[in-house]
Amino acid sequence: MNWSAIGAISELLGALAVLGTLIYLTIQIRQTKSELSQAIQQDSENADRELGLELLRNRTLRDATRKISGKLDAGSDILSQLQKFGELSDDEASVFHVFNAIRFRQIAESIRNIDLLSEERIEILHKKIVFTYGSGPSMIWFNSYRSLQRSDLVVRYVNSLLKEAGVGVTNN
Repeated sequence: MNWSAIGAISELLGALAVLGTLIYLTIQIRQTKSELSQAIQQDSENADRELGLELLRNRTLRDATRKISGKLDAGSDILSQLQKFGELSDDEASVFHVFNAIRFRQIAESIRNIDLLSEERIEILHKKIVFTYGSGPSMIWFNSYRSLQRSDLVVRYVNSLLKEAGVGVTNN
């Protein structure tokens, strides 16, 4: 065997080693992406559960939500709906705002990591957004928040989903 043959075999072995490394890295990246997607899903489910429990535990939040729900008028614009908030105490208004801000941040985190979610999880997220901000007190909260944060990517994403569904969006 001459040096040329040994060199050719060495190059072939080197190429196979590089190919093996690339295959290994591809598998590792897929596994990491899958694990990250599962972690995001679990965090989202935990946050939903905690927010639901907080609504059950926190009387001020329940009272504020009930008062706002009773004031909804589907035919009025956002400004007239927001004016009806006057029946909330300062504490009720603060708790209601913080609750919705936390809920929105949790949804925003899912949107920011949407490329890691499966198609099924994205569909669930979209339904959750439309259900949460399509009507009710959280729609009022989102519309007032949206008017302050128009350039935010997540706000625009949620807004476009609501427009597509034909719910929860006012003209402001």
